[in-house]
Amino acid sequence: MIHLFREEKFLKIISTAIVITSGLFGIIGLLEVFEIKVIPLPTIIPPGSTLGHRSFAAEYLLPALPFFLIAKELIKKDYYPLLIISAFINLSFILFTRSRSAILALGIIASLYFIYFFIQRKKEIKKLLPIAAVVLLAFIFSLLPAKGGERTDLKETAESLLDTKFKSNRLRITFWDASLKMISENFFTGVGLYKWSGTYPKYYGKEFNDQNVIKVHSIHAHSDFLELFAENGFFAPLFYLLLLLTILIILYSRSKNNQLYFYIFISVLATGIFSLVAFPFYKFSSHFLLSVGTGIALHSKNVNSSKAINVSLKKLMWFLGILLLITSITSILKMKSEFDFIRSVQYLRVKDYSMMNQELEKISNVLFPFDASKQPVDYYRGIANYYLGNNDVAMKSNLDAEKVAPYNPIVLQNIAGSYQSLGNYKKSVEMFERVKKLFPHYINPQINLIHAYLQIGEFEKSRKLFESIKKKEPNHPRLQEFRDKFHPE
Repeated sequence: MIHLFREEKFLKIISTAIVITSGLFGIIGLLEVFEIKVIPLPTIIPPGSTLGHRSFAAEYLLPALPFFLIAKELIKKDYYPLLIISAFINLSFILFTRSRSAILALGIIASLYFIYFFIQRKKEIKKLLPIAAVVLLAFIFSLLPAKGGERTDLKETAESLLDTKFKSNRLRITFWDASLKMISENFFTGVGLYKWSGTYPKYYGKEFNDQNVIKVHSIHAHSDFLELFAENGFFAPLFYLLLLLTILIILYSRSKNNQLYFYIFISVLATGIFSLVAFPFYKFSSHFLLSVGTGIALHSKNVNSSKAINVSLKKLMWFLGILLLITSITSILKMKSEFDFIRSVQYLRVKDYSMMNQELEKISNVLFPFDASKQPVDYYRGIANYYLGNNDVAMKSNLDAEKVAPYNPIVLQNIAGSYQSLGNYKKSVEMFERVKKLFPHYINPQINLIHAYLQIGEFEKSRKLFESIKKKEPNHPRLQEFRDKFHPE
């Protein structure tokens, strides 16, 4: 694409497009912060989010900020006021998201920008004043208490950055610790693609109990780099780092002749920083600006433009067309699976297991193996078939769910239950004992284990387990059915 335009014209077009798009997102998001709804969003999304998730703003709008600097260098001065207002809105909204990873990334790229400016353009120091003013005013404005959002106070958010007792930080530390353990145990091979969430409970089983076993936070590692390493082994993150460093080196070397490339450099760097401490690759928005920077970096300035237009353009258009077609078909099929899943859950709520099962059978395990909470779709198939009396099919579904989530406590409990339903009480006991060992505070399967012990004639084991549970949960409602058996009047 760069071959079709002069270099600066191309950068002007792309930066203007990003400024306009991110400006619209920023306006919508900032209005939401003050509970002024422009676009109705699903109620599951916290106020202060834009088009799907709070971190969308931070992980898209922050890498977009350097393109405002490119636009400043290339557009007419008549448009400066609009550019300044748009930058103020975007930066304010980023700060209002109270994203700690965004604050960290913003601090790093802002410091690099100011250092670069003082070294390369110290004679033009006056040109830095409007930018510094926008940053200062946005910071002051963001100190206002937000009406909506998960975190309303910027000061508290900043103070929590290094507070290891802060809940979110504590969770991040456990996620990173579990990731490092996965890496140490599977350094070259990894635990398997998409298996981070289903492997995490192996290391922090004591955190799981009957109240939180479904509402868990361990969906991803909160570090794309560590998750990539843990799931795929050593060579995947090595390739990622080499690619990222190559792009950054190319952009920085070109910035020596054209300062506009330095702005693209810090845009790519921002996404790279996010990938170390957050999860930008879970959101398509984060890919877009990284792809723009990568494309510009990998563009060869030595290609003859006439050859590129006359020879390569047609091939390029065919390649992009085929890629777009494949991506579109895949996205449509994945979206269809997602809608089928939503309908299946609706049938689950009204206990129509036959219709639930029909909807689940339409879902592609390749395109949609998990729901949003990383619960395997096969887990839901197991539920539907269990209530339909298809115990063999339910067992197969539960075992398939275990393949992608090997330490998921609910999946393991359901496998034990399936063995029980099929009359294989010995295997049922073994699996319930495994669940008890991995998740000592998860009581429900332990009560099921009491049943399983009785089914194989292990009365004393069942009695001891009953007494143990009674000490932990003396008022557990399911214990009542065993009181007469173990403590007859």
